[in-house]
Amino acid sequence: MPTMTFYPDAHPESISVDGEVDVFAAGGLTWAGLVAAAGTSFSDSSNSSRIVNMQGHNTDTDKWIAMQRAIFLFDTSTLLDGATITSAILSLYGISKQDAQGWLPDVNIYSADPVSNIALAASDFQRIDSTPLCDTPITYNGWNPSGYNDFALNAAGLAIISKTGITKFMTRNANYEVAGSSPTWASGQKYAFLACYFAERGSIRRPKLVVTFDTAIPQVTTNPATNLFTSTAALNGTLDDEGVGACACGFDYGTTIAYGSTAESPGTYNTGNSFSIGITGLTPGTLYHFRARANDGFDIGYGSDRTFFLGTVYPSNVLTRVTGIIHRYDRGVYSVELTLGDVTSDFGVPEVDTEVKKSYEPKDEASIFFPEPTTEKDESGGLGFFGILLQWLDIFGVFRR
Repeated sequence: MPTMTFYPDAHPESISVDGEVDVFAAGGLTWAGLVAAAGTSFSDSSNSSRIVNMQGHNTDTDKWIAMQRAIFLFDTSTLLDGATITSAILSLYGISKQDAQGWLPDVNIYSADPVSNIALAASDFQRIDSTPLCDTPITYNGWNPSGYNDFALNAAGLAIISKTGITKFMTRNANYEVAGSSPTWASGQKYAFLACYFAERGSIRRPKLVVTFDTAIPQVTTNPATNLFTSTAALNGTLDDEGVGACACGFDYGTTIAYGSTAESPGTYNTGNSFSIGITGLTPGTLYHFRARANDGFDIGYGSDRTFFLGTVYPSNVLTRVTGIIHRYDRGVYSVELTLGDVTSDFGVPEVDTEVKKSYEPKDEASIFFPEPTTEKDESGGLGFFGILLQWLDIFGVFRR
């Protein structure tokens, strides 16, 4: 399945921001008070910071002075509307961790709703959600301080990925902060944290979101071939469903179902569009296979196999190729209408003799095809009976009795 990788912008941001938001209460707050406190500061221009942090008051029992969270935004608008997201991994490159008291804080991913997509604010500390977007938090011991830490998003995480705009995540401590359970306070301003790089670190260790998705395969119909002549044919198709976007269309063709040759129609096509390509250099007397093809950039859809046959070698002059014939008999009147090439009513046949032509009046219907022998001069220019038939061809292409 195809994947796409997304990154936040480095500072100064133009589309998506990353950074940390925190609260600092010098006088100390209860654990619940610290979790619910309004943010006091932020940073969206540092190349690294703590994404989970908890710090106790130096002397006041069960009081806490600091907490941090981190925000990561990704512009995922280039995902196609027709794509079905099947999995996604948010990866943060660890830089350090520390636990002075043995609290072992973990970290998980949640959705965020910052005031701006390109700059953080202190108030973003409380613009949060408590639904985990990864089923398994990364434990303190599992946090890699010198490599990527991967969060596999669950169904809730996949659901918040935007195919038209910005996808927004936040890191929070799960086993204390989100759980509403206070760590065991200890004097001496004990603390614990996990830290990672931000986009400002550069292309090697910046946060990334890798999205795997499936696409609807384009649906295309192979239509019958037309304009079959000595060595040319027109292949035709219809794009029934473009899949996830406009498609490049064409045909595979050849003398077997392995095809072997391709032809591309210029431009792109959308659902409901038909397309046709003239093929030249074909071999007379040969059966050809062909199928239509549509490519939306992610998947290729194929039409069913069809065949056409290039039979008898046609005259080189298109006006002399008989491509249609209609026999009529109505109240004793018999007529034959021929179509030569593409033309049915706007041409005449050059005379083959400049002398005045003798009318040919058959005595019955059978004599049209079996005329009586004659010793008279052949006035058809030596073409015999078929020359006479051609002489009957008027400007409408009709033989008349």
